[in-house]
Amino acid sequence: RMEASDPFTRTRLAGLQEKVKLYANRLIINGADNEFSLEAKTPGMKQRDRKKVSTTFHGAGLVVPYNKSTEVGYREIPETTASLKKIFKNIVEAENKDEKKDR
Repeated sequence: RMEASDPFTRTRLAGLQEKVKLYANRLIINGADNEFSLEAKTPGMKQRDRKKVSTTFHGAGLVVPYNKSTEVGYREIPETTASLKKIFKNIVEAENKDEKKDR
């Protein structure tokens, strides 16, 4: 949205954004009780991304543990995201249970 605004507003928004970042960093440095981050991805999210075994529709992904002794864990399905969405759409739009089974 900042790119779509006029140059004068953009300058004020950039200044405000910088002030918010400085305030947040000052709180973190001073040991505020409520710890928060202004980053797009928190360190916890980055750590979870490393453990992801598959992406999902919403982008968060799946984290599935793997047991080496029983060889049980995540198994890929032979469908693309687009084909899965199409299958789910057909199921949702089906009129009755028989149609759902056929689709």
